[in-house]
Amino acid sequence: MDDELSKVTDEVPSEGTVDLSVLEGLDFGPDWGRKSPQKKSSEGSPGTTRSTKKKPFRRGKASGGPRSRSKIDKPTKKLDPDHLVSFFPEAIPFANLIREMKTTCRTYSLFDLTKLILEKPERFVVMATPVEKPGEEAWYFVTKPDGVAFTTREEACAHLMDHHGESFFEVVQRESEGPKGSFTVVNKCGITGELLAPPNYHRYAEFIREHHTTHLPNVSFEKFQRRIETEKSPETVDAWLEGMKKVRVYRLKDRSEEEPEIFETREALQRFLIGQRFSKLIKKVRKARFSGICLATLPSGTLKRDVELALGEQIRYPLTTATMLRRNFRKMKFAVYKRGSKGITFVCAIKRKIRTPETVFASSLQALLDFLDHNPKSRKSELIERFLGFAPEERTEEQEETVRQLARDLRWLVTEGYVTEFADGTLLLSPVTPSPKATSGKAKQKQKARNLTKSGPSEETQIKKEESSSILQLDDTEAKPSANSES
Repeated sequence: MDDELSKVTDEVPSEGTVDLSVLEGLDFGPDWGRKSPQKKSSEGSPGTTRSTKKKPFRRGKASGGPRSRSKIDKPTKKLDPDHLVSFFPEAIPFANLIREMKTTCRTYSLFDLTKLILEKPERFVVMATPVEKPGEEAWYFVTKPDGVAFTTREEACAHLMDHHGESFFEVVQRESEGPKGSFTVVNKCGITGELLAPPNYHRYAEFIREHHTTHLPNVSFEKFQRRIETEKSPETVDAWLEGMKKVRVYRLKDRSEEEPEIFETREALQRFLIGQRFSKLIKKVRKARFSGICLATLPSGTLKRDVELALGEQIRYPLTTATMLRRNFRKMKFAVYKRGSKGITFVCAIKRKIRTPETVFASSLQALLDFLDHNPKSRKSELIERFLGFAPEERTEEQEETVRQLARDLRWLVTEGYVTEFADGTLLLSPVTPSPKATSGKAKQKQKARNLTKSGPSEETQIKKEESSSILQLDDTEAKPSANSES
């Protein structure tokens, strides 16, 4: 039945590339809208053997000394972070979220919205600042093609070669005499089946890194290493030696006349890039800002550790990120307020309106308001059955039109701010508040009454009484026709 009302109230085409339909499935309702748990009986539940009788205090053993305490493991000391990390919403997903909230006009918990953003890496941006240490100058090295931050030049350059190498170099093959030495075994990739190199070959580490980058970019390097197999047959070793008669070299693209064309090893190319093309490929910054998607490509180190720890803490209790989001919502003129015994912060695109005794509504709207007044914390899904009294079976066309009218009325009350609709479908109607003029008038009357009690009626009061009595007499004279008047 909730879907029936939602077809009318929430039928707005979705735009954008990011799917935020997860909002519909999350229970963002207030804690005070749920049923309160039953209080536990002091006598305990049936079947329990725990006695409620208070036992006398005993001082340990016969020696009268203090009672022994069991050893408690001390919590491990939390490491001081090397980087201060904070999180911000990604622009496009956050814009889609704002549009969704403006479309539905529902009210969401600020903490739940924050956790929704931190739930997926494509929805947030990481801001990292190094902790200053005496005598040290910390920098970040950010790759220009994708904006990933690293703590060393070497890590940034290795990332460029692994993920963007085709833009500035190419791998070519040329004839060679083949490796010289004694090789009894050769390692093979257990995923692709390709021969890698003997473990004692001097370029073994380079070969497995290049194979992983070229053929298995979506597989973690640790998983790739675990799948490496060892072949001991002489035929396999001979096959590898024969294949090594054609070696891979690296040819530089867009080079000048002074720069070398061919690099024999990957390490040599990396040293050249750091020394000669650093400014074109990498920028050096004090503060790093990168997408949460880049977290998966960060190498193991202090930066990745601190980001993951900070992210885990914010997902558990997102106070810092929620405070930042609250400022953003207020800048966009969203209503941000606290409600409930726990002071939970809620956010809505619609500012709540106050009903006064002078506020007049249409009959259908007033009937719905009266129902919500007498049935607090009702749910949207209950209105058709409880308010209209319609059964879920097939309804007449007239009844269907009544349901559509109910949906329109509810939509209007929500968009105007008279009714608050929470994400779980709970409806909240604020009580009628006396108008400011009536409140101020009552306050003035009370103050005058207190003054009259103390000092008696003033001269001004007497004049007003005389004027009012004369007016009443005049009105009475005009109201009664004289005996000589014509009919």
